Amino acid sequence: MSGKHREFFAEFYDILHEGNYSHKIYVEKLREYGEDILELGSGTGRILIPLIENDYNAVGIEKCEDMIALCNKKSKGKAEVIKGDGKIFSLDRKFNVVLASCNFINKFNKIEDLVSMFKCAKEHLKDNGVFIIDCSLPYMELMVNSNGLEETFEFYNKENSTKIVDKFKATYDFTHSKEVNERILEEYKGEELLRRAEVKEEITYYMPRELKAIIELSGLKIIKESGSLKKDIPIEGNAGEMILYCTA
Repeated sequence: MSGKHREFFAEFYDILHEGNYSHKIYVEKLREYGEDILELGSGTGRILIPLIENDYNAVGIEKCEDMIALCNKKSKGKAEVIKGDGKIFSLDRKFNVVLASCNFINKFNKIEDLVSMFKCAKEHLKDNGVFIIDCSLPYMELMVNSNGLEETFEFYNKENSTKIVDKFKATYDFTHSKEVNERILEEYKGEELLRRAEVKEEITYYMPRELKAIIELSGLKIIKESGSLKKDIPIEGNAGEMILYCTA
């Protein structure tokens, strides 16, 4: 990220996901598996903190210091977040659930790194533990139509009473399933520009058949799948999501 305010993107992450319901669903959904939870890529604690507040023994792994700092601030130091890389980690404990939510798998651009992450998750599962992968189903029509186009969105920052202008452009390499996201964030108080930051990130999107093959080659077994976190529907064109439940 370039610009003076690296922490700006971490703050914007929460604003961008303000209407997301997944944390509420996970608080209820994970009860059937047990109370010991490991979240990979726990970010600002959007899911981790509600789990802790609802009596789970939840631990996060996160590599971005700005995200960890904001999570600690929001949880008032109650969240346990380990600074580390989701593709290679070793903790001296095991969990009922290892959770890779909110497109975390898309951050792995090399198959070998994704396999490494899956194997690490497997090694940290208790007997009968479950590894849950939660990611978006690629919406190819939208991706084709928006390829290389810059879009501008506006958000209201309630904490600072400011306006955030988000200039976003996604460019796709359909041959290699790559997506390059470029984002410029500007925060205004009236007409005054307070902060500006730029970020460019390459991610990889995965199709269902491909993802399932990688999971099984990593030594995991898929025991359940759904096209929605809210309800059990097939993973098909209009589903929107891929939720895969795996065991060792």
